[in-house]
Amino acid sequence: STDQLLEGFADDSNPEWLWSMRSVADDNNGYLHVASFYDAARTLGYNSFRLDRDFYALFKDTDIRQQQFFNNGAIYSGGAIATKFDHVSGWVMDQVLMRASEMYLIEAEAEAELGAGHEAAARAALFAIQSRADDTAVESTNSGQALVDEVILERRKELFGEGFRWFDLNRKGLTLVRTSESHWSKQNMPITDNLRVWPIPQDEIDANPNMVQNPGYAK
Repeated sequence: STDQLLEGFADDSNPEWLWSMRSVADDNNGYLHVASFYDAARTLGYNSFRLDRDFYALFKDTDIRQQQFFNNGAIYSGGAIATKFDHVSGWVMDQVLMRASEMYLIEAEAEAELGAGHEAAARAALFAIQSRADDTAVESTNSGQALVDEVILERRKELFGEGFRWFDLNRKGLTLVRTSESHWSKQNMPITDNLRVWPIPQDEIDANPNMVQNPGYAK
């Protein structure tokens, strides 16, 4: 439900969660939790992730997911910070790894990619996500590449902070673009840039004499 969506991403009692990782006070100091990196409003962690103003602008005022952000110039004048993630208490939290929304969006993308004859199913799966977030949403009328693009955009909005965007960009061959004035580091990185593929750890290369380091990284 919309209410449960806004309860925050910290507790695996959320009925939409399929898989999560639990951390408790005696096995983790909390500073490695996702909440510690995102949420400057409620935690005392690193607070090193910010949501740029162009991303924030993707959410309509009627989209309840806009409430997963905290827009306060006193904390970050360039954009918004996230309140999607939090600690249950102290340093205890559950970190979501898989949830039902991702399954709907996988279905929507797969159906859209199959093309004619499958697009109605794609729109229906997509609308399940859109209508929960925004009760003024209407089902998409897009088709072809425009429908695929709409699904990828919805993945970006629904799953932000959960670890999907980098892989979505790479598997779709999309350019990584960060041009907003609110970005700390501007980028326009095509899929052909060697930085789009990570280096192979030296220990792995040492253990496998026939392995060759990915281009652009020191041997």
